[in-house]
Amino acid sequence: MRHLDAVELAKQLVEINSENPPGNEKDISYFIRDYLRDNGFSPKIVRIQRNRYNLVLKLKGDRDGIMLNGHMDTVPIGDDWSYNQGEIKNGRLYGRGAVDMKGGLAALLSAFTKVKEINKTVLVLLTSDEEVNFLGARAAVKNRSLFNGVKYGLIAEPTNFKIQIAQKGILELRYKFFGKSAHGSMPQLGTNAILKANRVMNRLNKYAEEIKKRKSAILGAPTINIGRILGGTKANVVPDYCEFDVDRRIIPEEDIKSVEMEMKNLASGLGDVDCIIRRNPMFLDRNVKLIRVIKQITGAKEFGTSGYTEAELYYTELGIKAVAFGPGDERMSHVVNENIPIRDIKKAEGLYKRIIEAIIA
Repeated sequence: MRHLDAVELAKQLVEINSENPPGNEKDISYFIRDYLRDNGFSPKIVRIQRNRYNLVLKLKGDRDGIMLNGHMDTVPIGDDWSYNQGEIKNGRLYGRGAVDMKGGLAALLSAFTKVKEINKTVLVLLTSDEEVNFLGARAAVKNRSLFNGVKYGLIAEPTNFKIQIAQKGILELRYKFFGKSAHGSMPQLGTNAILKANRVMNRLNKYAEEIKKRKSAILGAPTINIGRILGGTKANVVPDYCEFDVDRRIIPEEDIKSVEMEMKNLASGLGDVDCIIRRNPMFLDRNVKLIRVIKQITGAKEFGTSGYTEAELYYTELGIKAVAFGPGDERMSHVVNENIPIRDIKKAEGLYKRIIEAIIA
């Protein structure tokens, strides 16, 4: 595999099924291990759980080095595809993960193998389970010594060659309401948990309008989405339980602890609230060396996203200034007939090589 170019490497990565769920990065992690071995490196496979693996390669050098990062899992392939997984047609590579993010990952790995002079620390960290629970990244950051010498992070997520320097944080909250069952023909004898939930939903809708006044220059306003509800058994039974889940996106100008308290207070006197997911917002200064290097080499502009990448985890837990920069249009991620232009993979390979060299030479 020594002579695989970035496009052929991307094709073979897409052909390897790494759907999550159910989650199984074994085949792809061993394939990449062999690819790096054939190019003269000594990567390690780290087992996180059954069928869940990270790939790690560290080259020790001077401080202020760089982490080259990406995830190996994809969302499920789904049905109704018009192309085979890994098919190249009309200048595009088709298949699950072509955009998110095996095209960028292949370009990053291929570029890395072509760098001749490495003076600073380089950490190649490819993770499992990014699409669901971040098992791989969370396991990796527990080993803090692994990141010694690493100051910057380059994540090959699809950004259409823009530099992602900011992202919203996430609170996922579960609101739970308890009532008392009764026959539906005599609702006065019971306490309707769904009606309690409805009152809190009304409070949430009002709150959602109020927080639109809060603004981030690069990320816009915070948002709320009520995404799931469960309650009741049938029409003629007063429901004694109801729950719903809320997604709250947080801008860097907000304090996550204060926001969580605001959200919980909205259920005061009516229900209980559990925090299911808590992830911080992040914003990097535009003067960070890696950002300046990417801009100088590519002319790319900075942007922020409402979505979430592992960049925040590395920044919050380890202080690593990680940015996402890669080929592919994010709007093509997770869709039927996901595809990426071949020219973008080739372009990314060349840009990545120049960026890596500028940081570690």
